[in-house]
Amino acid sequence: IVDVELGGRMLLPPMLLGMVLVTRGWETARLAAFPLLLLYVAIPMWEDFLSRPLRDATTDVSAAFLLAFAPFPVPVEGYAIPVPDGTFFVADACSGLAFFLTGLTIGLAYGYLNIEGFARRAAFLVICVVLSVVSNWVRVTSLVYIGHYTSMESSLITEGHLTYGWFLSAAVMLLMLWIGYRMSAPLP
Repeated sequence: IVDVELGGRMLLPPMLLGMVLVTRGWETARLAAFPLLLLYVAIPMWEDFLSRPLRDATTDVSAAFLLAFAPFPVPVEGYAIPVPDGTFFVADACSGLAFFLTGLTIGLAYGYLNIEGFARRAAFLVICVVLSVVSNWVRVTSLVYIGHYTSMESSLITEGHLTYGWFLSAAVMLLMLWIGYRMSAPLP
């Protein structure tokens, strides 16, 4: 089955680049290429490809960590993580897709603007993506622990887990920017 709408969305950055090329020439098109291609991060297509694998990884890693260190059994069933005081369900919104896209955007944009050398840019991009995915795993696992140790009564479990996730994400973004700053020293 062909998704025409997705195809149209994926062709938007090259079409815009082609318009710049035709109207402004090669030099301007070369300068506009990266910003226009960065639009791929903003195009709503990633959920189709990455949401399920990220959700699977989040559930598997959280369950593995809990099985290794939790003082209670964790019989994971699909996306459900049962603990003695309740059951956590790793929903689509908990997959870490937003964390992933944030790390990808910071890695691409900061690397392009501030880091010299392809290898250093690529290393920074990988660091940002890995940190963002791992921070989501930490978020989900810590929420399970908080839920267990507070008998599911913590405000982080009942109403504030999204806020908790964004505060954790903000801290990780600051770490990414600090790492990027350290990596942006000029090449010798």
